[in-house]
Amino acid sequence: MMEKSDFVLYRKRDFSDVINATFAFITSEILPYLKAITLFCGIPILLTSILAAWFSDDIMGQVFAQILAGGENIEGMSTNPGILGLLYFTSFLAYLFLIGITSAYMSLYSINGRGGFTSMDIWNEFASHFWPLLAIFILTAILVAGTGGIGVVIIMMITALAGTGTLAGLLIFLGSITFIILPVIYVMISFSLTPMVLFVEKRGIVSSFGRSFKLISGFWWLTFGIVFILLLIVTALSMLFSLPVMIAGFIKGYFAMSGEGSGDSHSVALIVTSILSGLGQYLVYAILLIGVGVQYFSLREQKDNRDLFQKVSEMAAESN
Repeated sequence: MMEKSDFVLYRKRDFSDVINATFAFITSEILPYLKAITLFCGIPILLTSILAAWFSDDIMGQVFAQILAGGENIEGMSTNPGILGLLYFTSFLAYLFLIGITSAYMSLYSINGRGGFTSMDIWNEFASHFWPLLAIFILTAILVAGTGGIGVVIIMMITALAGTGTLAGLLIFLGSITFIILPVIYVMISFSLTPMVLFVEKRGIVSSFGRSFKLISGFWWLTFGIVFILLLIVTALSMLFSLPVMIAGFIKGYFAMSGEGSGDSHSVALIVTSILSGLGQYLVYAILLIGVGVQYFSLREQKDNRDLFQKVSEMAAESN
């Protein structure tokens, strides 16, 4: 028999309620959710963490080697394009899987409640929406890049008209905020609910974008505030995971500068701590994803009046 949950996703929530509900949901579902993340997102996240650790250790080793050599050949530093390309690819997959599995988990939870679905159900839900989700990822990237590109063109025009000097620099700075940063943020927030719409409402790709924009309409600043606060929390937690990496890097630098170690040699401690840091940062990023999901269900409740429709349906059923 399905274990019912006292956590209700479909509920109208204000700013603080969404933040509190995010952590309440995480607390309630921490074990099954982590199990799903480990099973289905573990490989791309682990590969990304390993590649990032190796890449950062290699760069740091080159930096220390250049310092020891007197810093005369900084431009001689190089990166492996193959490793860097693979790192971008696995990072893309890690975020794609993490967002997809989170959306699938919350979608199934909203229907079946706690304990009402299995890990295989989560995978099947994710797999059935994989290609539309991939298309949404690509289209979102195009929208963001296009919005930023238009802003860059405008800034170039301002630069051409303003010339040089302090006033020109100020105009470029203000123009960058007005025509690049703010429009990009607006687009990202407006379509942040698109994956949840795809999984929960089973809409098409274009319809999911339109539905996300419609749900956030009138609640953009609220959604922005929620995302901003959760990002601050995620950033703070990510910095905590980065502390061991900073310590290991400091130790490597100390031994390199003191002549007791080779600056360009790979540090096992630095690589291991970087891998653990990468894994931890992906896990805390899930806080933001769940918060966006909670906001989606809150906005649906406010925009669709599901409570009212449900009560009317129950009254009609009782009268019959």
